Amino acid sequence: MPVTHKPAPAFLGKHPHAFTLVEVIAAIGFTAVLLSAITFVTFNLLGTWADQAEDPLFDRHVDGLRRALEECIAETNDNASNGSGQVRTASAIFSAAPGDVGAEYAPYLRITGAPPFLQGDTQPMGYVHAWLRLDNSGLSLYWQTDTERRETPDSTHRLILSPWASGMIFTAYDKTNNTWQDVDGNDPASIPAGTSIFVQLSFNHRGQTRQFSLPLADASPHNLNY
Repeated sequence: MPVTHKPAPAFLGKHPHAFTLVEVIAAIGFTAVLLSAITFVTFNLLGTWADQAEDPLFDRHVDGLRRALEECIAETNDNASNGSGQVRTASAIFSAAPGDVGAEYAPYLRITGAPPFLQGDTQPMGYVHAWLRLDNSGLSLYWQTDTERRETPDSTHRLILSPWASGMIFTAYDKTNNTWQDVDGNDPASIPAGTSIFVQLSFNHRGQTRQFSLPLADASPHNLNY
């Protein structure tokens, strides 16, 4: 019987193409470059989103602090005058500060009860004596209760009001001559009598800047916020 030879399958006569080492290395390198580019773009987008998300927070922080200080200053002036409308003198505004404050004189506030921003294990009752101080950590409020002031006069609690505060200067406005001048809070005796004393606070965060000024002695109309 004649033998019929069938053609061999195509795959037996041809070898499939295999990737060479150079091609594998090139593919890995291309993938690495692509992943690096994607990662770079992703982090840039996240950074931009984070910056945009923090912009309103900075403004709200500064505005909220301004309102809180306005209320504390107004209450301090009311407590000092006992309703008589008498303006606080420079020596009353810049009072001798406890040892913990780290300054001989500092802007003094007297607040009733427990202000909402004084949170912690110790909730003060009655009057709270407080001093404003700017240092490397930002703007801080050092405070103590009436009892603590009697028993441990140099010991205070510390609350950082703003880590973004970058400057605090004091100015005096002479209503008679309509003039301004910088004054030294560490030397209250050198401040001219009869002038309105202001505190100007500056804030800086991620390239954003804000400033506002508040009167420390009376309800002057020159409340500057910009």
